[in-house]
Amino acid sequence: MTLAVPLELIYSKEVDIADEGIDEMEEESQDSLQIDEIDSIKSLIQHFSSRHLQSSWKVMSEHNEYFSCFLRTHYTLIRGDGPLPAHVRHFIAIMAAGAHSCFPLVELHKTELIAAGGPISWLEHGLSAASVKVQRLSEINRILAHQPWTLTPAHIEAITRSGTPGNWSLSELVYAIVLMAHFHAFSSFIESCSSMEEDDIKNKFGKPTVSPQEFKDENPTRPFDCTSQNCSPTRTSERVKSSSKVSKHPQGLDQFSKSPPYDCSRPKTAKGSPETDLVDTLVQKMQLLREKPEPDSDELAATFDKVKMTSADIGLGAEARRTTPDLRKFVTNPDFHYVDFAQREFKQQFPTFRIQDYNWDEQGFSLISRFYDDIAQLLDDKFKTAYNMTYGTMGRYSAIDTSMYRRATWNYIQCLYGIRWDDYDYAEVNELLHRSLKGYVKTAACYPDRCSRQDYKHIMTDFLPSEKIHVCLLVAEAKFQSELLYALSFLFD
Repeated sequence: MTLAVPLELIYSKEVDIADEGIDEMEEESQDSLQIDEIDSIKSLIQHFSSRHLQSSWKVMSEHNEYFSCFLRTHYTLIRGDGPLPAHVRHFIAIMAAGAHSCFPLVELHKTELIAAGGPISWLEHGLSAASVKVQRLSEINRILAHQPWTLTPAHIEAITRSGTPGNWSLSELVYAIVLMAHFHAFSSFIESCSSMEEDDIKNKFGKPTVSPQEFKDENPTRPFDCTSQNCSPTRTSERVKSSSKVSKHPQGLDQFSKSPPYDCSRPKTAKGSPETDLVDTLVQKMQLLREKPEPDSDELAATFDKVKMTSADIGLGAEARRTTPDLRKFVTNPDFHYVDFAQREFKQQFPTFRIQDYNWDEQGFSLISRFYDDIAQLLDDKFKTAYNMTYGTMGRYSAIDTSMYRRATWNYIQCLYGIRWDDYDYAEVNELLHRSLKGYVKTAACYPDRCSRQDYKHIMTDFLPSEKIHVCLLVAEAKFQSELLYALSFLFD
């Protein structure tokens, strides 16, 4: 039997599991999460109604399409079929969240681990009390969270070598890697966005700033439909195949490449001010960039190197919070952190990761599918939804093609991890992303525990609040995919 779990249940502060309304959950609705395991409904509601994640769910609900994809993935990784026992999954979640000092996730999964029958000693004493097998995962967790380019085939071989104590099978390791990357990315979103929005969501509970339906109602005759079927991410096992140089991007990029970036004839949706109305400049820049001649391969390589080098000069947020002893016991070498890729050691040993050699669409998706077809499809849907999602707005403008801005954000985050798209002009990053925004998203991806409300309030001041949230979602998903690309590329190296 299939259950449709209304999102309102997730928002509830108190949920009566025995409520007669359970029967009503069998009705399909647009804003629902499909769960195939009817016997798991109680644990599902308990998990998603946890006080530790209430603010995250409410912030994510600004974008219901993405929210649904995220919940499906989150639920499947924690509760779905897989090779790892439930208490091990929760401890891996604690390890991954601990790498970024994300207290809400750590506290939640402490409770979940006990509920799943896990050893209390693992929580009291941390990694030192965990099984040898789990302990051997800690180095990969640390590397993926902070410097994924330093992962090597030797790390994979050491943990999977048969005959060694606590060795991992490839299927187990793939599952664990996806879990760790998921919780690293989720930690980034919580600390850079949902915790920053907590004050606001108390006043606007459950009300998206701009929903797709509201946009349709207010703009019935916009010049192109950003929410049409042609622009939506894949929802079935059919993969989006690349057919041109531009569309080679695995997120199905530039779906409006032949459409105007905005409609000058349409009235502006709100009044702006010279101090904050930077969107005017952005839409003009996007138009100029679209008219710019395409650089040759040498120029493209030079623009990547320039962005890579200048990113090292961008300051980060406030001083990092000191990891408390309670979190330090869940991670090895808690002082290990991100370093700028341009300033990395052993540059010959850790070269730039080129997407043309290994990418999600052609290799990463297929590898995970060999072990977990459902998880691969869920991840693919989530990546594409975060990347392609648009309501055609940018600040006070409507009918905007935002694909160029989204791509600049995504590619900048992956640039921070040494990943290069050979067909992309990285000059667009410097043109479209303000230095303060680049500083914040860099902090969000690499040092999320340094994010501050003050910095959050001073970025994208002329954008809609939901658009700022979308950027934080892009940061988290680009980080997630970056970790997966490095890890998966070495599994069969």
